[in-house]
Amino acid sequence: MSIFTRREIKKRLDSIASIVGKKRLRRVVQTLNIEGSISNEKRLIESLATAWEVAIVSAFAASGDTKYEKKYQMEKSLTSFFAIRIFH
Repeated sequence: MSIFTRREIKKRLDSIASIVGKKRLRRVVQTLNIEGSISNEKRLIESLATAWEVAIVSAFAASGDTKYEKKYQMEKSLTSFFAIRIFH
């Protein structure tokens, strides 16, 4: 169950591949590829959340400098970081 078509998700995955990296991209794709009749409700929710994450990160990447799961000087890493330059 997804609100995005496979083609839309694939296009967005391609656009963020260089930001996410191969290993994390593989993990994202595995989360998206679930079999509906076998999957439980938790996996369906994880897949839907991942589809939204892909859509949001790709939108940020199209608009400005975006980092994905970048470690900063804190215990946990941020899921994504977005910076945009606005000129007056």
